[in-house]
Amino acid sequence: MPKTKKEKWIIKERERLLKEHHDYLEVIRRNEDYIQNNLWQIGLLHAPIRTLMNQYCFFKDHSFDDDQIEIMSACTGERTDRNPEHTLYSEIKFGMKVLRKEQERLTNEIVEYRQQLKKRGDVGDSYKLFLRLQDDEVLSKQYDQENS
Repeated sequence: MPKTKKEKWIIKERERLLKEHHDYLEVIRRNEDYIQNNLWQIGLLHAPIRTLMNQYCFFKDHSFDDDQIEIMSACTGERTDRNPEHTLYSEIKFGMKVLRKEQERLTNEIVEYRQQLKKRGDVGDSYKLFLRLQDDEVLSKQYDQENS
């Protein structure tokens, strides 16, 4: 028995809704991978920040003798009467700032990925939406509204 125009449209619309659901599942998988990767990278940055913090405290709160200041001056390229330990702890502080900014950037990306997943919710929510939208009555009403 030949199908009516409405039946053909319903079949096509159901296929479109199923494809939309499957595309969203792929978005969920991809975003979850990105989120896991970013969380891993944020965790990896904790150790260098902690190490730099220890070094920063050492240079900031330590009294150095002339030989140590001479070595630090050679490292920083400053004269020995210029307080080279200040340069070293300033550079360490800058390094910590850079690492924290990277952690913040990764965190903001996680927030963006989570926002993208709010559109249709999780896998179950997306499937429930698909089931609700692909129902014969819903599609029939939608066809009638579009073609009236």
